[in-house]
Amino acid sequence: MNNFIILIEEYGSGHVVASVEKGKIIDLLVDPLHENHVSMIGSIMSAKLNNPVKGINGSFVTLPEGKRGFLKGTHKLAPHSVVPVYVGTNAERHKAQPVTTKLIFKGRYIILTPGSAGINISRKIKSDVIRKNILDELLMLKKDLPSGCGLIVRSQAQGTDISNLVQEVEEKLNQYHEILSDDLLEPRVFIAPLKVRELAMLEWVFSEPHSVIEELSCFDKFGIWEQISEFQSSRVNLENGGFLMIEPTSAFVAVDINTGSDVTYSGALKTNLLGMKELPRQLTVRGLGGKIVVEFAPLSKKDRPKIESQLRKALDRARTECIIVGWTSLGNLELQKKREKQPISETLKERSLN
Repeated sequence: MNNFIILIEEYGSGHVVASVEKGKIIDLLVDPLHENHVSMIGSIMSAKLNNPVKGINGSFVTLPEGKRGFLKGTHKLAPHSVVPVYVGTNAERHKAQPVTTKLIFKGRYIILTPGSAGINISRKIKSDVIRKNILDELLMLKKDLPSGCGLIVRSQAQGTDISNLVQEVEEKLNQYHEILSDDLLEPRVFIAPLKVRELAMLEWVFSEPHSVIEELSCFDKFGIWEQISEFQSSRVNLENGGFLMIEPTSAFVAVDINTGSDVTYSGALKTNLLGMKELPRQLTVRGLGGKIVVEFAPLSKKDRPKIESQLRKALDRARTECIIVGWTSLGNLELQKKREKQPISETLKERSLN
């Protein structure tokens, strides 16, 4: 069996998709049980600006179906005007859906970026020959791009035919022109969010060799539901007997690292390093993001570089975009991670209650 497999099974309003490496889940996407609970992440829509409110560094907006959004930052848009917006992050509980006027048209191989001119190729594409071939082809298409519009070539483009890139560019340009030609009178959805099956095929970079298994009860066959139940618990056991406690709050995600029965100095350091090795996978699968604060087992300042180095390696392996903000005066480590999907505590909540 391949070390890397994608498992797809029907679930709720669509599917549940797991990325599994050497038998362990490394990423998970879940459609909610009901269509009315579907996330807006990845959608492009028009929004109507409400009256400005002082002191909040932004404006509330009305989204399609009367939903409430928030446009951060100052702008020169007139109140009650209707503008296209992009939804890039999951809304925090009890807060308005964050939106931005910086539109992104994302394909598997390219991203169209209105307002950000230029052609940029992922640094993960190392071959000079491949980079030149891609650039030469896209420069021929540059004349068709609207003024100020750019392109990003994603790492997934490395193993595909150039024609696929060209096709995606044309597809995204057509979507953009449709929005430009809209009368923008009322909030409406231009591009709906993808279901998780399509999202996984779009976003995940597959290790080779890999296989995709889509069949009834494949999660039971590979023991995936048992693993998922562990991700729904706050406690994460580590191989040396230590453990993490991962507890989302309304303000941030609190991570507490405990040594368990081993209270020696070497035991504490080993537990902290194991915790950093495991944390990115836990955050990714659980769908957690925002502000993250890590409380360590007893840790000397001189060992902090080891902690950061281990965390960076684990973030790179997990392909998780997470910023290491820095250490607090109390010795906690602060991280910032994009809320790029709904937490499984929300999408699987109703299943766990049944």
